[in-house]
Amino acid sequence: MKRLILYLIYVILLSPITLSQTTFLGIPIPNTKPEMVKKLKTNGFVENKKELWLEGIYEGKESIVLLITNDMDTVVQVDLIYKNWTDNIRAKMIFTHLYYTFQSDIYYKEISFKDNNQMYEALFYQVNSNGTRNGTVELKMIHGNGNKYTIGIFFYCK
Repeated sequence: MKRLILYLIYVILLSPITLSQTTFLGIPIPNTKPEMVKKLKTNGFVENKKELWLEGIYEGKESIVLLITNDMDTVVQVDLIYKNWTDNIRAKMIFTHLYYTFQSDIYYKEISFKDNNQMYEALFYQVNSNGTRNGTVELKMIHGNGNKYTIGIFFYCK
């Protein structure tokens, strides 16, 4: 019983720290690059040292994760890009699904939605359980060559 009480106190004391950070797959940002890579690997991502990114599955789609660091090797941004390119209609369907997923999640609040010439882009605040704004998440359709599109999700710490 004492352990349970101590554990609950520990969780309560640490929760404001954890909840006040931007997260990607539950991993806090900012974070050290080695720690971020380690935690992503536990989520099933594999490091591609040749290309300097990680690969794995996100929302059922093969994805590439780029860890953007500052001068001190601290991850301050996570860029997730779906690996497979598709046509405009399918990309819009994927974007729409993700958009409504973020919109219906209580930990994301929509800031803006743009339809630039059928190229969709949405911006969300990531919020904690108290409603305090953490970082931002950008959801974007990306146009490649010809009629090829994919989706990018960008997590920015505040």
